[in-house]
Amino acid sequence: MTNVSEQRLMAKELLSEFQITSLENLPFRRLTNDYEKEVPLDLLCQSLHVSNRAGTNARLLMGKGQSSYYLHTNETIMAEIEAVLKIGIEKVFLQIIASDENLSTAEKIDDCRKVIEKVRGTFGNDLVIMTDPQGVCFREDLRWGVSTNEKEIDAERTLDVLIHTASSFADAGINAFITIGRVNHEVKAVREAYNRLYPGVDVYSFSTNSETSNAYIQETKYDPGLALTGQKILVGNKHEMILRALIDVAEGTQMMLQKPIESFHLVEYIRCLIEEEIALESFLSKPVVKRLIEDNNLAGDLFVDTSSLLSNLKKVKLGAYEVSGTYMIYKMLEENPSVSEKLIFSLLDEMYKGFCSAAGNSLGLLVGRNMSWYARLAKEYK
Repeated sequence: MTNVSEQRLMAKELLSEFQITSLENLPFRRLTNDYEKEVPLDLLCQSLHVSNRAGTNARLLMGKGQSSYYLHTNETIMAEIEAVLKIGIEKVFLQIIASDENLSTAEKIDDCRKVIEKVRGTFGNDLVIMTDPQGVCFREDLRWGVSTNEKEIDAERTLDVLIHTASSFADAGINAFITIGRVNHEVKAVREAYNRLYPGVDVYSFSTNSETSNAYIQETKYDPGLALTGQKILVGNKHEMILRALIDVAEGTQMMLQKPIESFHLVEYIRCLIEEEIALESFLSKPVVKRLIEDNNLAGDLFVDTSSLLSNLKKVKLGAYEVSGTYMIYKMLEENPSVSEKLIFSLLDEMYKGFCSAAGNSLGLLVGRNMSWYARLAKEYK
């Protein structure tokens, strides 16, 4: 019996003559030296957190020795936006926390609105301003909404606050309002309110928002269980997330922001639905999807006319939101003296390229804390 380890097989014995010959012109697996997708700098949006609340701690953004902060006051935000504009980014996502936790909900909304008014008044109409309502009803247990006497969430009153917040922020001059991704019918409520009062303001959504401990990492880093709020979709529940996205489309969202950015598979699937590479009916007829719809009685007549839904879907753009945990991972790498700045840029560039590839022609926006840093270095490293 021949010892297998003593046998020596050659490539030309195992491949065809055509394959052997082709190695002369095509020795490696790469078929092109051109990227299918580059990261469009004009679609970058810098996320900026603002709070005048006593006791808040400023945290550095990417960029050692720079004066950029993850958490700004009402004063420092102006200098930061000016710096962002000089880099060439003309879009900002303001996440505003009311200056005093003891304010009433209406007072918190007004407190946040004043920040938007000041930003709009300072920078005029050339700056694209987006906001979400996070700072209005964010609770210590990381749930969002209006509390009942039993400390639970009152869904209808929460939608009322959402409508009030969206209207107030639109009145202050925002270009787009991003729904929070936690309450049923939130897109419908805001879209209908804007149709009546502010038809020129866009509605975006965190449609596939998941219960990831990667978000709100300052709060979850010692207790990841806090991420399980009961309001968002369980990580890995792909069909539920896509179904939620389709409901938001039917209710009027104009752009879905994937949160966290790393879930490329969801964006790719939705893009395939948009481009009809996957038939909408085939997704809706999946047993797991039909069961979700029937068991929860959540869709009403939304999916009766799929041609209307598909028409709306084709108008929707796909964006990404880089959560705090993703930011912190790269920030920790930057603080490691053995890791080069160019490597960190390359890692971010690869992640952004991956998302751009998944979103394809439906790509609409990349939102994150690292965008101004990335845009500045893109001019040097690309």
